[in-house]
Amino acid sequence: MKKFYLLVVIFVVTIGALIYSNHQQQLHVYQTDVHAHDIQMNNLTLVNADDTLYLPGTYSIERLFDEPINRVSITLSYKNENIYDWVLSLDVLDVADDFGDTFIDHVTLDQDDVITVTIMYDKDGEEVAFDRDIVLKDILKEE
Repeated sequence: MKKFYLLVVIFVVTIGALIYSNHQQQLHVYQTDVHAHDIQMNNLTLVNADDTLYLPGTYSIERLFDEPINRVSITLSYKNENIYDWVLSLDVLDVADDFGDTFIDHVTLDQDDVITVTIMYDKDGEEVAFDRDIVLKDILKEE
């Protein structure tokens, strides 16, 4: 009888370890575009696995109209905490790209959560601010 209980305990511990290990190794890929009034962020991709958020440098930011825009800053927030900030200038073609890859430790996104993208810039001497809340399950590409 002790052997039976020992086998049950070993089975339960093994299944628990496998479930925990599988949960830790999950990879989620989220992808979206963010359209503000005068600026557009294309192909923002978030890859999350093992408590790390990876932002591949495949996104670009472009001005939508011919009006001058200065001091562009973009903030990515999760659970009311800023997790990444960009400060940039648009080039002669009104595009910013080639950002390189970014890794952010200690971030685990949940599909039911929301991230916020805040875009701020100066236009005609006035500061313009735009916030977009993004439900992660709406932009989930791979699981």
